[in-house]
Amino acid sequence: MATQVHHRLCEEHFGVEIPIDRDHILGHCEIDSIRKPFCPGEKFPFDLLIEGVQKEVELPFSDIADHWAKDDIIKLYDAGLVSGYPDGTFKPYHFVTRAEMASVIRKLLEK
Repeated sequence: MATQVHHRLCEEHFGVEIPIDRDHILGHCEIDSIRKPFCPGEKFPFDLLIEGVQKEVELPFSDIADHWAKDDIIKLYDAGLVSGYPDGTFKPYHFVTRAEMASVIRKLLEK
């Protein structure tokens, strides 16, 4: 996860696209088996790690992928404070109703 975040930050903030492969995994370097005998080196399953990093994260709502508050909406969803609409959307550009805000406040107070 940290590797995926750092790769994305480099791309967004510096315009540098770093490939996700064995040579560019955060914290990885070729292991010296003599000076670092307990490091996994070649035995480490880098292919599984790379495969996991490259997978797209499934969003809880179908309409938040390009929204500026996507990360905050996901945090609220993960915390159980919002659940969206029955059609699988969040409708981030719609106004919040009093009933929806009351529901969020009630859930906050219950925590």
